[in-house]
Amino acid sequence: MKRLLLLIALSVPLLVQAQSDVEALRYSMLDLGGTARFIGAGGAFTGLGGDFSSISQNPAGLGVFRKSEFFFTPEFDLNST
Repeated sequence: MKRLLLLIALSVPLLVQAQSDVEALRYSMLDLGGTARFIGAGGAFTGLGGDFSSISQNPAGLGVFRKSEFFFTPEFDLNST
């Protein structure tokens, strides 16, 4: 029993990865993407619904629509370093 616990205690740190480059850079990348209404709310628009930008997080939010609607939001990504 002690050998098993020792083996588990020594092998768990090998399986645990605290942080990689992906996690380190996750919050430094800002990619809101979506309609102007969604971006204007800082991306915190998912719970409100009624916007096609929130489909991926809250598909039930589309139940707010009672009529057909078309909208277009151009987005320019002009970042250069």
